[in-house]
Amino acid sequence: MKKLCISAVFTVFLVVTVVSYVLAAGFQVPEQGAASMGMGMGGIAKADDLSAIYHNPAGLAQLKGTQIYLSSAGISPQATYTRKGYEGEDTKDDLILVPLFAVSTDFGKFDNLVFAFAVNAPFGLRSDYDNLGAQRYMSTNISLSSVHIGPYVAWQAMPKIAIGGGVQYVYSVAEVGQHINYGGLLNPALNENPAYDGVFDVKDASAKNVAANVGILVKPLDKLQIGLMWSSGKDLDIEGDVSLTIPAAVTQLSGGLMQSLKTTGEATVSLPQVVGLGVAYKPIDNLTLIGDVNWIDWSVYKNLDFDFKDNTAYFPDAKNPRGYDDTVVFRLGAEYWLHDKYAFRAGYIYDPSPIPDKVHGPELPTNDRQNITLGFGYRWNKMTIDLAYAHLFIKDRTVTESLRSPKPLGDYECSANVFGIGLTYKF
Repeated sequence: MKKLCISAVFTVFLVVTVVSYVLAAGFQVPEQGAASMGMGMGGIAKADDLSAIYHNPAGLAQLKGTQIYLSSAGISPQATYTRKGYEGEDTKDDLILVPLFAVSTDFGKFDNLVFAFAVNAPFGLRSDYDNLGAQRYMSTNISLSSVHIGPYVAWQAMPKIAIGGGVQYVYSVAEVGQHINYGGLLNPALNENPAYDGVFDVKDASAKNVAANVGILVKPLDKLQIGLMWSSGKDLDIEGDVSLTIPAAVTQLSGGLMQSLKTTGEATVSLPQVVGLGVAYKPIDNLTLIGDVNWIDWSVYKNLDFDFKDNTAYFPDAKNPRGYDDTVVFRLGAEYWLHDKYAFRAGYIYDPSPIPDKVHGPELPTNDRQNITLGFGYRWNKMTIDLAYAHLFIKDRTVTESLRSPKPLGDYECSANVFGIGLTYKF
């Protein structure tokens, strides 16, 4: 019975950690393009640079000639998890880069068609804690990077209507690490003794898939544009190497039954579709005001089944119910051009968390967030340089109930600073 308890805890750890990370609000990275970032990370109805491949591919129809775009955001998150009865544990200082490269052209032949190709990373964060911290039985480290590569096309179907879309090949890589409290499971007197900790790692876990997005841009009035976009959901089939290192003391205490092992595992995670509606209005020639609303279908994530290649009676497959909530994200932004050379931008975001307390954990602490953004742009001949900054005010969270084991009860405090830079060159 004790061996079954140990293996069950191990299995639940694997499932909960991977899924909580992949589907956290912080995993979806809207910092795609420095100009957009300065305007509340919106632009469904503006979409007038190559970041349109993410915000609304119909906006590519507004681009003339051949353009190259390079952009990167640097995300610096700070989080503290104070486990009930313990001192707070901080995540290690880290800077997470979110790159975007894109090129577009009309080949000098088409008046109403624009083709583009892009490489970007709309998903990918990580967190690291002290290996001996109070949170180590929930998480020591986790990372995931996801790269989207694909072509796009936009068509100016009518003078006031443009449509566009793209298809992306998606490749994701993940790693997970944590400790397991074998001392406490085998002998209460050894509870949370680091010498009896098992070390669990998932390495080289990867997934491949295809995604798509489409959009439409309508200009009913000279000063008004309306945009609508849809981004597909997808099943992320994760496969990776799983290792469990068990100390000799645990092997001896279990009578030789608990041994280190290596195997592989796989799981399917359902990621949500996204629908967005945006408005861009120019009250005067040099000023643009934008507003976006995004609906994110998080409720598709109902459960997770994890299958181990070499499972046994003490290392079973796992089925875990989940229950995320759909969210609606609101974005507001403004851009003012001075002398058609200097751009000043500002924005605001309200982004609620889809994660209920019952499945929340320290591997990626989050909650409802409000973001303030600022931006600056400079045009010089055929080149435009954009800079942006955002601060994420994330609501403190106290978890008093949990479906997880061990239960990550306690207080969570987090925030983040984001810096963005972008360069556009027009040939």
